[in-house]
Amino acid sequence: MGTTIRNSWSSLQGEDGYVRMLRGVGQDGLCGITSRPCYPIIFDDANGLEKLHTADWVYISSISQFIKTNSRLMLLQETDGLQATYKGYVAHVQATYKGYVAHVMQPLRPEVYERLTAYIL
Repeated sequence: MGTTIRNSWSSLQGEDGYVRMLRGVGQDGLCGITSRPCYPIIFDDANGLEKLHTADWVYISSISQFIKTNSRLMLLQETDGLQATYKGYVAHVQATYKGYVAHVMQPLRPEVYERLTAYIL
């Protein structure tokens, strides 16, 4: 049995904007959401990061560095040419047995930030 999940990127990702998560599959077919779920947290500025109890933050300065650092290619189209004044930040947080461990923070252009907040908030 499985579950269909809407992704937060666009209808161009997955199957028209959705992904399927199957249960009861072997390790080779195991979806990361079942074992290491990640979700974005949005801040108006980087000062909000200090309020989280997290591990090491990795600051990403360009989209090419983001792609090399993070195997999930999310935000590729929206943030290509990332040379703008940033309004928001998305912190990708990985849930672990120790609590919450942050592993990537990505600055966003204002129009991308507003599009993401519409999905998440």
